[in-house]
Amino acid sequence: MPVITLDDLEPNPAPRSRPLSAMLLCASLAVVAASGLVAIATAVPPDQPCAAMQSEHERLACFDRQTGEKHQPPVKGAFAPS
Repeated sequence: MPVITLDDLEPNPAPRSRPLSAMLLCASLAVVAASGLVAIATAVPPDQPCAAMQSEHERLACFDRQTGEKHQPPVKGAFAPS
């Protein structure tokens, strides 16, 4: 078996740069990821005052005020559901 010395080996060639298509792919993926994060950050409402209320009566009244609907009292009379 022949012995290989360091003088017999060729030095490593200069590292090749990445092809342009690989660079464009990485850049486009970074842009898509950044725009996705921005979309997620803007889609979440900044504050939800009604959901943070502890009292059930106050919380439901707050939701009623936000929707603009008025609470109707239950029907009473001869044809009221039992």
